[in-house]
This record gives sequence, structure tokens and C-alpha cells, in this order.
Amino acid sequence: MSSSYKNIGDFINSKYLNGLVDLNNEYKNNYPFPHIVLDDFFNKQILENIFDELSILSDQKKVDFENNIKKKIAFENVDDFPENIRKIFYFLNSGQFLNWMNKVSGIEEKLVADPDFFGGGVHKCFKGGYLKVHTDYHKHPTTHLDRRINALVYLNQNWIENYGGHLELFDKNNLKESKKKILPIFNRFVAFSTTDISFHGHPDPLSCPDEKQRYSIATWYYSNGRDDVDKSFLNRKNTTFWVNRDHRDNIKNKKYTFKDYLKKFSFFRNLSKIIKKK
Repeated sequence: MSSSYKNIGDFINSKYLNGLVDLNNEYKNNYPFPHIVLDDFFNKQILENIFDELSILSDQKKVDFENNIKKKIAFENVDDFPENIRKIFYFLNSGQFLNWMNKVSGIEEKLVADPDFFGGGVHKCFKGGYLKVHTDYHKHPTTHLDRRINALVYLNQNWIENYGGHLELFDKNNLKESKKKILPIFNRFVAFSTTDISFHGHPDPLSCPDEKQRYSIATWYYSNGRDDVDKSFLNRKNTTFWVNRDHRDNIKNKKYTFKDYLKKFSFFRNLSKIIKKK
């Protein structure tokens, strides 16, 4: 990626730099929860350069997930990524982009990036891959900032409906069938609010050809405090909550116990450590 890329207009389509009020109205009014889908989002050449580097990721350290809730690969070491992929992550964490994301989402608190990209990176699914329906953890595990937005960029050229892999969004009152399906086509940007009702996933196994893979760039954004959710959500266990779609998915969540609640407090955690050492 050329060093001449310095400003937000060098990275994303200029049509998304104007009309921010309209983008915000679309974001907050989209059903079944606040989100936005923007096509041809990045400078085409930038995305083409990134696509060309995806094969290099096979040599990077990766995390394999294969269980009843997810079947995918994650590349998480952003600092070790090939040049163009690495720089797009740095841009997504830049002050310019965070300011744009604040305006589009309408979130009043200042959005904060995660320099460690915890849980983010490049995600890859092969034929048969999936990610079951869930809502995400609501606090960063080390900074304890409030998780506010999931942002995704899809990198799949010539991707068609029959391949599946749609990002599916669900209504909290009906988790049997999704209310919106978003095809993960090349250069499509999706952002949505992370709350107690943002049920999402791509729960059905991919049916793409063996030589195809589903790639996405994933980043999360945080804030220091929030008032857009019920306090009971903030007090619940800080974990991903998985759900069954009409009992089609064999998922069991661990119940949140009083002991789990006490673990929120440093005194109890320190006391537990002392007891274990005895």
C-alpha cells in the first residue's frame, strides 16, 4: 500500500464521507437492531492488494476453531500481517475512522480502538464452516471498556447466494429464523451495535466449492461507559451467549451463578487465589 494513503478519503469511497446524517438515520433505524451495510466501501485498489495477500496468511500463526458453535480459522497477529492487510487494520483503528464511525452510529460516547485487536483479525471459513447465533461479550477482557460496535469487511470475490455464509441478523423475540441475510461479497462493509439483542451469526455450514473460502476482516470498538442498555446486561457474565435456533443447534450455555457474579469483584478473586495456595 502506498505511503500516499494518509487521509480517510484515500481509503474509503468518497460517497460515504458526505451525508453522514442520512447514514446515521439508516444505521439507527435498520431492523432488527442498529446496523449498516455499505458496498464498494474501500478504495478498490486497496482491497485488490489485500486480496492478493490472503494466501500469505497461511504461513502466519493461526487459531483453529472446530466445535459445535464455530468452525473457522482466525489470524490474530495483526503486527505480523503482510503489509497491505496490516495497514488496513491500522487505518480501521485510526482517529479519522473512529470519528467517522461515531457519527455514523450516533454513539454519544467517544469510541476507542483496541490496539491488540482482541478477538479480531482475519477470519477464514472453508466449505462446511459456520458460526452459530450469538450475542458477544460486552466488556474487553483486559481494559474492561464497553464493547459497542462490531465492524466487518468481506473479501470474497465472485461470491454467490448458493455458497451461503450470509451474516444473519435475528430479532430477539424470534430466534427461529433470521430477519436479515447479508451476503459476504467482496468490499462489503458491515457495522452493528453490540448489545444484549444483537443476535447474529452465519449458522448454516458453507456450501461453497472446495477451492473457495469465506474471508472477513473483523474489528471491534469500545467506549468508556455506556447508557444504551439495561444495567442487568452489564452485570451479567462477560461472555459470548450462544442460542439455539428452534433446537436445531446443539448449544448449551453455562448458567450464570452467584459465584460468577462475585468474580466481578477483585476482593473475591484475590481471596480465591489465597485459598487455592493453601
